[in-house]
Amino acid sequence: MASAEPGLTTAKAIGQDILDQISAAYHAKDFEAFAKVIDLPHTIITFEHTLTIKTKPDLHEVFRAVVRFMRQNNVTDGVRTCLAARFIAPDRIEATHETHFLSRGHRICPPYPSLLIYIRRDGQWKMQSANNAIDTQTGPLRFPQLHRFAKPPHTAG
Repeated sequence: MASAEPGLTTAKAIGQDILDQISAAYHAKDFEAFAKVIDLPHTIITFEHTLTIKTKPDLHEVFRAVVRFMRQNNVTDGVRTCLAARFIAPDRIEATHETHFLSRGHRICPPYPSLLIYIRRDGQWKMQSANNAIDTQTGPLRFPQLHRFAKPPHTAG
């Protein structure tokens, strides 16, 4: 496992560790730390779109869009909490988590749940996909610049 905490063995601990690394990378605006725990190709599903991110430059575009959202909305904390996780194979974890975006202790939008798939490749755990229960068309989390990666929902392939 290439986790920040060697020896993590439960699915929930592995999932939370990756979420913590992602939150820290966004806060530090450290793309390389973020990319280290994201598998490519990477799938992001929302109510409106399925985004397939195939290359590291495209992943960097996604990262910059989230960092921009955080800056524009004065996000001081992006809290991601693993709620439940289970191994569905020795090198595959299915997990749910909830994301909270806060500005100085106040919510800037409602928290939202996600269903995540983590895989272990070459001994390193990475997030392979995120199915986010968010409305990116009319909700507070809008990323129109990422729609070039999109297919309508339920047509990923």
